[in-house]
Amino acid sequence: MTTKGPQRRLWHMRQRFSGVPMATAASMMRGGLGAGLAIAGLALLGDATGAALIAAPLGASACLVFGAPDSPFAQPRNTALGHLVGGLCGFGVLAVLGNQPLALSLGVAVGLAVALMIGLRCVHPPAAANPVFIVLTKAPLAFLVTPLMAGVVLILVFGLLWSRLVGGRYPARWW
Repeated sequence: MTTKGPQRRLWHMRQRFSGVPMATAASMMRGGLGAGLAIAGLALLGDATGAALIAAPLGASACLVFGAPDSPFAQPRNTALGHLVGGLCGFGVLAVLGNQPLALSLGVAVGLAVALMIGLRCVHPPAAANPVFIVLTKAPLAFLVTPLMAGVVLILVFGLLWSRLVGGRYPARWW
């Protein structure tokens, strides 16, 4: 007997995705709670010290560090160097080209950041958002130190502490 219509499509979808392991409720809770606490911690620490410690790309970094701690993209070397490279590319392009024409500046900044991350073996996808933010907003150079790199260091420290607390093994490697 052959299946027809929606049943056949569901059967094909099930076959296609059957090799993808399902996340456990515990891993979902550990990752979500860890990332949420890290970002909340950055915000609270920033409020207490008067320092800006939050930047949008850091939310995506927290997703990798807490949600996929074994991923090469989540390791401290990739996270720290990736953000540094992305930030420096954004400021370099802003200094040389400005942000007009915008499409050119954005394309050059992101393309350069990705190429350098690949070449330096420090690919961290959230870091490719740094040059976009820097070029779009004409961010001051101080953005590189705080919130960007200060926030990165704190997320990595929170990730290490959280991993020890919940019995994880982050980082898989430091450098």
